Amino acid sequence: MKNNEFGFSGIGAIYSWTRVERDHAPAGFVDSAPYYVVLVGLDEGPRVTAMLTDLDVSSPVEGRIKIGQKVEMVTKKLQQEGERGMIVYGYKFRPVLEQAPPEFLLGELADLAQRSAANPKDEKLNTMYEAMFKFTTDEKKTSII
Repeated sequence: MKNNEFGFSGIGAIYSWTRVERDHAPAGFVDSAPYYVVLVGLDEGPRVTAMLTDLDVSSPVEGRIKIGQKVEMVTKKLQQEGERGMIVYGYKFRPVLEQAPPEFLLGELADLAQRSAANPKDEKLNTMYEAMFKFTTDEKKTSII
């Protein structure tokens, strides 16, 4: 029997998702709970299951995870076996990030960040700063799950 090799882009869309609570997390993943598991339909056709990462979980994310939302595969830490044990890495998915416009200059961002930090109550500056980091999921902040 001949084996066929297939390459995948790692880009797809959320087909389904669920939240895994601490009480229902499998051994080795309890410390990561709560976390989200997605069924992703890859652009090439197959569906795969993985954790969803790079979400701000300090506020409810349920309204920000959408069926059909574009996601991309990333390599992340899955678990660590004991205090001094082996670290296990694997794939997770995150919302696809928007690319900065081609005319965007890094110096402009640094200048805007400094002005925004110096004037945290200046809504116009904060809005401009947040717009430069806008994700396709309209998140304003990310953290690793």
